Amino acid sequence: MSLQQFSLTNRITILNGLSFAVALLLLWKIWRTLASRKSVLPLPPGPRPLPIIGNLHQMPIKNQSVKFMEWSAEFGDLVYVSLLGSPALIINSHDDAKELLDSRSSIYSDRPRLEMASGLVGWDKSVVFGPSGTRMRNMRRLLARGIGGSHAQQFHPHMGHAISSFIIGLLDNHTPLEVLLPRQVIIWTVILDITYGYQVKGDRDELVVMADKNVREFGEAIAVGDFLVDTIPILKYLPDWFPLAGFKRQAAIWRANLLETVERPYIDVKEQLRNGVARVSYVAQHLSEGPLDAETEDLVKYTSYNMYAAGIDTTTVTLHLFYLAMTKYPEYQRRAQEEIDRLTEQKRLPSISDWANLPFIDALIMEVFRCGPIVPTGIPHRLEVEDTYKGYRIPANTVVWAHLWAMSQDARRYKSPEDFNPDRYLQKEKEPDPRLSQFGFGRRVSFNVAEDVIFLTVVLTLATCNIRKAVNAEGKEIEPVAEFTMGLIAILKEFEFEIEPRSSEALDLLKQLRDQYT
Repeated sequence: MSLQQFSLTNRITILNGLSFAVALLLLWKIWRTLASRKSVLPLPPGPRPLPIIGNLHQMPIKNQSVKFMEWSAEFGDLVYVSLLGSPALIINSHDDAKELLDSRSSIYSDRPRLEMASGLVGWDKSVVFGPSGTRMRNMRRLLARGIGGSHAQQFHPHMGHAISSFIIGLLDNHTPLEVLLPRQVIIWTVILDITYGYQVKGDRDELVVMADKNVREFGEAIAVGDFLVDTIPILKYLPDWFPLAGFKRQAAIWRANLLETVERPYIDVKEQLRNGVARVSYVAQHLSEGPLDAETEDLVKYTSYNMYAAGIDTTTVTLHLFYLAMTKYPEYQRRAQEEIDRLTEQKRLPSISDWANLPFIDALIMEVFRCGPIVPTGIPHRLEVEDTYKGYRIPANTVVWAHLWAMSQDARRYKSPEDFNPDRYLQKEKEPDPRLSQFGFGRRVSFNVAEDVIFLTVVLTLATCNIRKAVNAEGKEIEPVAEFTMGLIAILKEFEFEIEPRSSEALDLLKQLRDQYT
């Protein structure tokens, strides 16, 4: 074959492939239109869609919460959009989210099947993004038996050791800004210890790097509008070599990373159990109950993965916000320390058992949660059958976002929501606890471990440390600013602060706690 003939053949192949893709798109749009049910009820209000693409052109790839806030101001508590014919609903009101996602959870508890994250990569096997059904119910039971309710108490020694080590590490660094990465590593230390009995080895621990990378890849895979295959699932049948099939090659890389992250630490625990050297952990607990069949073993693997995949960002972002708040609002720091001192008389460290006797600390944590929703747009749900609500029709297969950022800033629920004010939860007419929604609506396992880690880090830091604003080269205080990068996770941008022990006695108590558990 001549070079000219070869080039012509290639061009024909590409043109045929493009024609095939366009045909698939048109067929998909026609099918969606014909499949939609007609109703006399209107759809909820929303921005005007364009033919075929709907509102896809208005949906940003990054900072979706900012756009959702704009739509909330214009259209109200319920905002309807169409993404290439796929219906989506944004809920901006706590009461509406509670009614639909909690009270009607039997039809709203499913997750949307995003083809990139679910079918092509494999995150549909996890608790966070798996579909409703028998597998999901079994995974929830395993988690509840391992970390739900009082079961989390068995891991408190792990937490005390890891958190005290973390705080001592902060104090040993004269420039805390340099320990932002270790600050996240210490959360990995707690969660990986609880999950696998794994001992993290330094800031660049191999398992931490691998697991952290996988969590970031999950965020990329479920980003709205990033992958056309999520809106037109039939594109998943494109051959891998096709010019528009780059998403399939990316999915193969992410899938391999996911499998390694799920399998590797689990296999290590099995080996440690055989050798009699396994530490107490969630995985060891289940494996010690006897031989597991293949199905149960798979459930244990993916619930283990879920423990840190769901908990790491929740915990890390909340603690970053806590340190920022204590830097900005020293008056609240002093009040919290005074409450702790009245309880302990500075002769011991507070523990999780003291939680009920520290109402201001609890209020402080609530306000940290409210001022920085970790997942601002919420993890999306999927409506299984058509529903009606407040005179509107909500089509089957609608993707539903509970817009947590809008709820946390709702002046109908929180007076002066722009202010950081823990006292709002201590007044005679208390304002609502934001934690009830920040961990998600609908059916879920309460992640007691994450909440316990947050409380213990806050209370041990305040009992033993003073936090203040950093100063620049001219000796002037640096005012920290709360700036977020709004993706799936609201990431707080770096800030500077200074930290020192409250006393030598407090530091000694912290070291004693660290050394109690090895």
